[in-house]
Amino acid sequence: MNEGQTKNGHKALPLNVVQTDTQIFSLRFSSCGSFLLGAAMDSRVRRWRVSVAEPAPSGDPKAAASKKKSSEVCTLQELAPVEGFKGWVQALAVHDTGDGAVAADSWGGIVAWDACKEELAVRWRVDAAHDGWVRQVALSPDGTRVVSCSRDGWVRLWDARDGKKITEVHHAEEVYCVAFSNDGKRVACSDLHCNLILAEAETLKQQSRVALAEFFLLSRMQEVTGLRQLRFAKDDATLVAVGSKPSSGGFVEGAPLWVEVDLSSGKARESVKIGAAKDGFILDIARHPAGFHLGALSGQPGMGRLIFFNEGAKEPFFSDPSLANCQSVAVDPTGKLAIVACTSKGSNGNGKPLTKDGQYLPNTSPLHCFALQG
Repeated sequence: MNEGQTKNGHKALPLNVVQTDTQIFSLRFSSCGSFLLGAAMDSRVRRWRVSVAEPAPSGDPKAAASKKKSSEVCTLQELAPVEGFKGWVQALAVHDTGDGAVAADSWGGIVAWDACKEELAVRWRVDAAHDGWVRQVALSPDGTRVVSCSRDGWVRLWDARDGKKITEVHHAEEVYCVAFSNDGKRVACSDLHCNLILAEAETLKQQSRVALAEFFLLSRMQEVTGLRQLRFAKDDATLVAVGSKPSSGGFVEGAPLWVEVDLSSGKARESVKIGAAKDGFILDIARHPAGFHLGALSGQPGMGRLIFFNEGAKEPFFSDPSLANCQSVAVDPTGKLAIVACTSKGSNGNGKPLTKDGQYLPNTSPLHCFALQG
């Protein structure tokens, strides 16, 4: 499809790229749409005030004449970050309609704050919420609960107002993904072997268990977990699981995988492999107000994709292959703006000096801004 034209009339128009000085693992908009949050490798959650407008006139008539008609620019004004983490921050959740935001780090700490305030207002922090890496956190639809999962095997439920632990359940394996249903009555999580576990939200008591074996690979002695995100469909009758169908261990290769589970039968209703092994993982998805999903595909070094996907479809209806190693995608509440965190092209992750004076160039995350029209 030309110039980002989608089947449902939407257009994805590239705006500009905002550079950062660290690697961003997860992006989310505040519910008010004024702020962008980024969970980062530098042990902080970065915060930006967001605005989109036409740039000021250049003053150079030749430059002005050569400009395309679509010349909006997304401006990200950096604000004071959320600090107090001890390791990488990868887990990040923001309430869809309220002010709440919560993030967690690789050392087991969790911090909650008000996402819709420019002046940073931390609500609470628990430094040892888990023994090790907190893989994901999620906020309940009513904003009163936080659920977290970790490599220590614990799934824990917290009071979102003060950080007090309400209940917990231990699993035999580390837990990678967690999500609340839209009605707030259920919690879904998945473990090392990609077993999908549904539980009652207030007690975390298990209700059912479904094996999603397509996401798992035993490669020699390495257990490769391909499942990366869980999302309940709007009616809560279907659960969307995304990640990769791994084909190797070590340097993991695999094709992006989208699976829809019918929760009434406990069986996979749709299983769609997107692309080939070089396309890697669907690391993140975001639901657009119009109902479709945007997905961030990791790809191999220097490769990646942004896709648009409808539930029940057999393939994406839009794909932008120009991005490198997409980590996360965020859509603002109006559905007019999307921002994708990628990995900087030309960086090198193996420690080899890349400059003439022997300086190592670390990975950073350019933020690619898109206008979504339709």
